Amino acid sequence: MATRNIYLWAWQEPDVPVEQQIQEILSNDDSVNVYYLHQLEYAVHFSELMCNLILDNPDNILVKVTTFMATHKGLEKYIATQFNNKLPKNILVYPWWDYYFLRSEAKLRNNTYLKEKDSAVFDHPFLCYMHKPKLHRNLLIDKLAEYDLISKGIVTYWHDVWSTLDEKTTFNYYDGKPITRDNGYENGFTSWNFDLEFMTSFMHCVTESDCGEYTGITEKTATPIFAKRPFLVLGSVGFHSELENLGFKLYTELFDYSFDVVDDIEQRTQMYTDNIIQIVDNKDHLVAMFNKIKSKLDFNEELAWQLVKEKPNVPLPMLERLNDFALPFPQANEEEDAQIFTDWRIQKW
Repeated sequence: MATRNIYLWAWQEPDVPVEQQIQEILSNDDSVNVYYLHQLEYAVHFSELMCNLILDNPDNILVKVTTFMATHKGLEKYIATQFNNKLPKNILVYPWWDYYFLRSEAKLRNNTYLKEKDSAVFDHPFLCYMHKPKLHRNLLIDKLAEYDLISKGIVTYWHDVWSTLDEKTTFNYYDGKPITRDNGYENGFTSWNFDLEFMTSFMHCVTESDCGEYTGITEKTATPIFAKRPFLVLGSVGFHSELENLGFKLYTELFDYSFDVVDDIEQRTQMYTDNIIQIVDNKDHLVAMFNKIKSKLDFNEELAWQLVKEKPNVPLPMLERLNDFALPFPQANEEEDAQIFTDWRIQKW
């Protein structure tokens, strides 16, 4: 009896349905390992047939799911809901919370503006790049409009055919029109493509991919760490506590983090906005504030580099099978991504 392997990114739709592949493998009396790589915004959802195959073949099907969440417990809980809230023993979930630090470093290698990371020249008190409309981003843009903050910092919130505002979305202050920049940042689609205004903005207002219960750290957070810019995240409850648990230092000299443990997203957004107001009100003291936290900025950047160099958190299934996955983001710059992935493959992890 042979063991066959199937590799899937969470958003991937294979040419041959995975259930059909598994049935063909089992028909030959072979066993199968199914490797999923899960991104925060894409649920690992099994069809009814897939669920039955997993339950009926505990000794012949092993599913290994690697998630970019800071903890695997959230994904385990979600997957278990598909099996009457009991996770089958032949489904294993592994966290790879620092994946986007590795990926961000690779994407930022040739960014010439990072040379300004030790510069204390600030033209803007805050920066808030947003794209895909989501609940917490809708709430934040409405707060920025309410307090007349949009014109006082660098703000984007654009909607295109790929990602539009829900027709049920209502705002009290924001007019709902896309907000873009003259530099065309909205065409970049990622946090890695930025120009000098990114570096000359003091507070980086990060709206992470999710504002729910479980923490996922993406390039949105990793990039300002590499750029040595103070940042504050509007994301999942306890996001900054999780960052501290992972070894990063918080900028308590600048920000009131009490919002971070508030369950109500509207109240949390209000308290988050209060931090922006505080920075804007003290825009004449940005250099002094930067110098006050410089040692923490240096520490966090060094920790990020340590994660990249030592790769201590890459889960075993990825160490075993990284070479077998297709390119992670084929819709991006394919030639560049191909080189990055090749670099990963040839390194001795």
